[in-house]
Amino acid sequence: MQTGQRGLFGALPIFMVIPDSTPSPGDPVRVAVHAACEAMRTRFEFVLWGSDRAHLTAAAEEAIEEIHACEARLSLFQPGSLISLVNREAALRPVVIDPQTFALLELAQDVHHQSGGAFDITIGPLMRAWGFRGQEGEPQNPLSLQTAKWGMHQVILDRRTCTVRFANEGMELDLGAIGKGHALDLAMACLTAAGGGVKDALIHAGTSSILAIGSPPGEDCWRIALGPEPDSPIVSFRNAALGISAPRGRTLQVGDNEIGHILDPRTGKPCTSANTAAAIYPSVAPGFRPVSADAAAADAWSTAALVLGTDLSNRNFQPPPSNASHPTFFLQTFRNGPWEIIGDRNYAHGSHIPSANTHLSICPPE
Repeated sequence: MQTGQRGLFGALPIFMVIPDSTPSPGDPVRVAVHAACEAMRTRFEFVLWGSDRAHLTAAAEEAIEEIHACEARLSLFQPGSLISLVNREAALRPVVIDPQTFALLELAQDVHHQSGGAFDITIGPLMRAWGFRGQEGEPQNPLSLQTAKWGMHQVILDRRTCTVRFANEGMELDLGAIGKGHALDLAMACLTAAGGGVKDALIHAGTSSILAIGSPPGEDCWRIALGPEPDSPIVSFRNAALGISAPRGRTLQVGDNEIGHILDPRTGKPCTSANTAAAIYPSVAPGFRPVSADAAAADAWSTAALVLGTDLSNRNFQPPPSNASHPTFFLQTFRNGPWEIIGDRNYAHGSHIPSANTHLSICPPE
């Protein structure tokens, strides 16, 4: 049987085809468990395969609790969150943070350096100046565009004391471009550790951050199309993460121009280098593994790729020590235009979606 759904639960612009799962004689019957939660201003969804429905359900519930805990720690919009505390105090004194958050900030720092500044989690004041934190369609304070302070070089991380400090007042961390991926990494760590570990799962946050292990029944990998067009690239992977970035998710009308919410930290202006960018990041320790940064890295690199545009091919990427693989990039410079693949082309599989394969067709937000 094949069933098509608009989103796993009817709410998201993705399309999943679930193939027949007919076990061989003597093989256990495999079941799929779907789960979902609202967090970080988006919808997280799970599809887990296994032989024990109760075990899969319990694992999903534990992973959802981890996602909510991550939101409580990283949300810019909760005054009691750790990141809100950092933003209030780090210009005055070093602020002690937990090891997971520290590792996430180090990852953001690594991507910032390797991308030449195209990824920067300190652009909160800039986002506010452009009006992406308010309700109006014009910048709340155009003058603040000239005075906003940002720059990852002003974030001082001390691994010995596990602290973060700002070099100047007015700085602010905004983990919106990396936090959902981090939550997926933590959720997947729960799934793979719970009661012997879930071996086949795909989880996503708002369809733009995706993490998968194993494969669905009868398949050797998960297949995901990067857009709704028939000729959109298809990535086939297991034990890897995929991040997708596009400037169309949130827009503002500023004068005669419509601007997207992804800003170029190097210029302080809206990104215009590409229409859509994706980054796939493989895991070095698939399946049962400690918390990794696969999805967080894919999220960060997809944002950097969108900002860099065609300059992406000129970068000499060096993977961090925690991952022995380079990200692979898919770049579409203009709407409905051709896609360029930068990196390991083994992840690209043709220009059509095989009807017999499980896949997600990810439609970037209009």
